Amino acid sequence: MCSYRCATWTAGLAFFSLLTVFQRGEAQVSIGADLSFVPRLEFLGAEYRDGGTPQSALQIFSANGYQIVRLRLWHTPEEPWQGLDSTLAFAQRAANAGFDLLLDLHYSDTWADPAHQLKPAAWQSLTFSTLVDSVYHYSNAVIRRFRDAGALPRYVQIGNEITGGMLWDEGRVGGEFDTPQQWGQFGALLSAGVAGIRDSLPAEMRPQIILHIDRGGDNAACQWFFDHVLAEGVEFNVIGLSYYPWWQGTLAQLQNNLNDLAARYDKDLQIVETAYPWTLEWNDDTGNIVGEESQLLPQYPATPAGQRSFLQDLLSLAEATPNQRCKSVIYWEPAWISVAGFGSAWENLALFDFNGNGLPALDFGMAVNPRRSSYAVSELQIQAWPNPSNATAIFSLSLPHDALVSLTIYDLNGRQVRDVVQESFTAGLHTIPFDGHELPSGLYFFRLMAGTNECTEKLVLLK
Repeated sequence: MCSYRCATWTAGLAFFSLLTVFQRGEAQVSIGADLSFVPRLEFLGAEYRDGGTPQSALQIFSANGYQIVRLRLWHTPEEPWQGLDSTLAFAQRAANAGFDLLLDLHYSDTWADPAHQLKPAAWQSLTFSTLVDSVYHYSNAVIRRFRDAGALPRYVQIGNEITGGMLWDEGRVGGEFDTPQQWGQFGALLSAGVAGIRDSLPAEMRPQIILHIDRGGDNAACQWFFDHVLAEGVEFNVIGLSYYPWWQGTLAQLQNNLNDLAARYDKDLQIVETAYPWTLEWNDDTGNIVGEESQLLPQYPATPAGQRSFLQDLLSLAEATPNQRCKSVIYWEPAWISVAGFGSAWENLALFDFNGNGLPALDFGMAVNPRRSSYAVSELQIQAWPNPSNATAIFSLSLPHDALVSLTIYDLNGRQVRDVVQESFTAGLHTIPFDGHELPSGLYFFRLMAGTNECTEKLVLLK
């Protein structure tokens, strides 16, 4: 994200003092995208654009600073798209494009999540000891295939959203399955997967092992899960979390959880799944997962600007995790647009509009990625007067070309207290009035965003 060049202006007793330019320094948190559907979407004719001619999804995400591609793998799916050959072929493309790979092993023929952890059909009748052996040899064989193809993952998940265990019922935990025997069996299955992956490679080539659960904002559930897993002696490197606000709570709850996990366990953290809507409208006949105002966080409307603001604030929150323990934020299926023959329940959560054009949030992590290239607004001049203010102020800004502009006021705790404007502005000089009579006197911050640029400064209200 290009930084603004914010000028200091004085006019008699009224003044605006430039205090702080909001800029992130060295990259602390990598950004990534789960692009598992992309091979299927490309096969069906999906086209993606980011301000110009169609490009491959990998080209667009690379240009926008993404460093990690996450891919899910199903054991023996009915269709080939999430199977080993298809996943490996796309992993080679991603690796050749310079991405780090995160391989998400579901240990199922279909979706594995908190409500579904069905064993592969080939493993349905196995004894428990044979099931453990199968997990080991399958994991080992998969990583050797990736190694031989020159697409060795940097990270590997043992299971997907395994809060309730995996490979049910043998590896199921929680509820009536919350017993020492079940935890022992679950731990044995996890350890078999870890050993299978590590035994396929010399120590210096081994990927980081992620255990991934769905409770981004639920600290008690995270403690319950990871305390049990560690008690079973499972060796892993990274705590992976899903964070979808409509399922996993507020950003404050996520932050509390990240802070606690960073202090409690000597592990890195990753938000391996997240998303936010840019609209509540629909484009195809496939029902959308998010479609109600009640599913949103109040300070982030379902607009292109609201989606981008959510992701930037999520990234800032991740960066603030103690000891820089949170290492990545990964967007789930940002390229899942609707195409003929394959509808999308995620179309309003993608980072492309219904026609495949990149949305403003596409580059939400550009500021922390050293590979990025600057573009869009090159200079912004700001005036705000009077400041200190007697509860009213006028912001004046000069834009070199058309841009989506948002102006938001925050209190000292980082809580959004006013969304002043979110709309498209044409090139030229504009003024934005601000009435803060309902706000108490004190120190606030305003964040002004235009296109891919932003500036955060202090605002003092005196009454």
